Amino acid sequence: MNPIAISTGSTVIYWSAVVIALGIAAGFALSYSLYISHGGRAAAMWLLLPLALLFSVPLCRAIHWYCHPEQYTSFIRAITDYSTGSYCLPGALLGAWLAALIVKKLGFERSIARLLDAFAPGAALAVAFIRLSALF
Repeated sequence: MNPIAISTGSTVIYWSAVVIALGIAAGFALSYSLYISHGGRAAAMWLLLPLALLFSVPLCRAIHWYCHPEQYTSFIRAITDYSTGSYCLPGALLGAWLAALIVKKLGFERSIARLLDAFAPGAALAVAFIRLSALF
């Protein structure tokens, strides 16, 4: 199977990126529906996901750089150049926790535990899709 899903001009989108995007969307849909069905405010989950992604990606890369520095030329390249190397899943846990803390501090949710309880199944689903993307 060709790893390229879409190629137009100088823009190339790979199947692995498509599968990852679908995983993130499925994970958000599951977390959102669980959170809303238990009386949570929609705005809290809409704020949590982008913040969790914003914090998780660099943290995952930083931890992976620490564990496998031979795969990178420098720490800065590990954080900024995503064409090589990989990610370390514990960074996603830290990123989600930091995002939940910010959502709580901003007043969108009183309980970090309630927010993370709804987020956890969706995150597990997203991770399953991300692992599946390695096949592409």
